Amino acid sequence: MPKGDPAVREQGLFQQNQTLQNLLTQADPYDLVYERYSLWSHAGMTFTQNCQIPGILEVNAPLIEEQATHRVLLDRDLALQVAKQPLDQQQL
Repeated sequence: MPKGDPAVREQGLFQQNQTLQNLLTQADPYDLVYERYSLWSHAGMTFTQNCQIPGILEVNAPLIEEQATHRVLLDRDLALQVAKQPLDQQQL
């Protein structure tokens, strides 16, 4: 996603979740999905929940705080929703 208006960029990155889920569906079937957490993405873990397959979510950093501190974060509420969604979907 090219740099530019931060609000447009945030929404554009968030909207890519559906595109990513569609690509995963086209390449299906999977035994497992491994996703590295990124700020605006929940596509992999949402896909695993919808398909009832195992998923592993790797989380390496407090990305929301890093974005707010070192770059620009306008829609903190949406970023928190995106972060919470895959975590809520996972079973231990």
